Parts: sequence; structure tokens; C-alpha cells
Amino acid sequence: MDPEKILIYIDKQVIDRINMGLRWNDIIDYLNTNAGRYKKREAYIDVSEKYLVNNWSKIEWKKRMTTMLAIQSLRRVDDIKWIMKNHKNFPRYGSVKIYKMIFLRDKLKFNKI
Repeated sequence: MDPEKILIYIDKQVIDRINMGLRWNDIIDYLNTNAGRYKKREAYIDVSEKYLVNNWSKIEWKKRMTTMLAIQSLRRVDDIKWIMKNHKNFPRYGSVKIYKMIFLRDKLKFNKI
């Protein structure tokens, strides 16, 4: 599984929770809990996302998956906090649409790496 697939997995979890009617704070708590669990695992390595992506094929599967899940979960926490702060600037869009705009931004970013 490549880094982009992990981001898609995290995004699917977030969108499912939005569709279930959870509030942004509940989703943040969920992601923080998951990131904490991933970081406590023995397979977690404390490296930057850039290092992880650049050395993807050289790092053991379990270590790279666990680490990327933690990194992406925390990234989405930051993104959701940004949405909460700036939601009023996008009055025409619902929560899922705003969230998918962030997903599009990341998809474009991964194509540059």
C-alpha cells in the first residue's frame, strides 16, 4: 500500500463519521485516539513524513504503515481545526464538501512528490 492509499483510508473514516452526524470535535477526538494508539505500537518510528515517503520501499511494511497512519491522522486533526476556524468563509458548502476540498489539495500534493 502506498502513502496515498493510507490518506484515502483516513479520509474515508472521517467522511463516514461526518455522514453519521458526528461533530468536528468528536472526529478530532477519534483521530487523536487513533494516532495515540499508532504511536504506542512497537512498529511506530519517529520520522518525518518526507523521510518516510522518500524511503518508503526501504522501510519495513509494518513500520511504514503504522507511522504513516499516525502522521496522516494528526494531519487531518490540523485540517479539521482549520475547517472549524474557517467554515464561515464557505457558507455555501457543507461539511463533506469542505473536507473533500482538503482531500483534493492533498491528492495534488502527492502527485508532486
